[in-house]
Amino acid sequence: MTQRILFVCTGNICRSPAAEVLFQAAVPAAQVASAATGAWHLGEGPTNTNIRAAQRAGFDLSNHRAQQFAAHHFAEFDWLIGMTRKHCEHMETMRPAGNTANVCLFSSFDPDNLPQDFPDPYGQDDRTYDAMWMRLEAAMPALVTAIVGDAASAEKTDGGAARESGNPQSKRSQSERSQ
Repeated sequence: MTQRILFVCTGNICRSPAAEVLFQAAVPAAQVASAATGAWHLGEGPTNTNIRAAQRAGFDLSNHRAQQFAAHHFAEFDWLIGMTRKHCEHMETMRPAGNTANVCLFSSFDPDNLPQDFPDPYGQDDRTYDAMWMRLEAAMPALVTAIVGDAASAEKTDGGAARESGNPQSKRSQSERSQ
């Protein structure tokens, strides 16, 4: 069964598009998208700082355009993953009666942190965006395991070993990820 996952943040130009491309790389067969709780950046691409950070991590965000979360997303996705508690609360206020989609906080999958709001890097420097990408990458194996299962996680998100053996999905070396 194809997994359907939607990542949600405030403007859909920083955290959620990054999580979208990382999950898609880990599980190519999944249907993955991202959206914003607000309408500030509808139709815009990611921030230039995020585009540069994505390139350094080996990803391309140039085709992404921000969209806003809407109630119809509950019917289109099995997992709705918010970057903050407020994002999750916002989605829950729009849940149609009887819908059983999973709404959860992204950081609940982060092995290095307790479930908490994932900081918004908007307006920050390259170092902050690089740190965001590394934190998203670190949480991806646990997220993939929770959604797809252990077999897919072992194959697609092996803690970086696949990247170091020539997988072009990420240029970031093990030493860069562990800093």
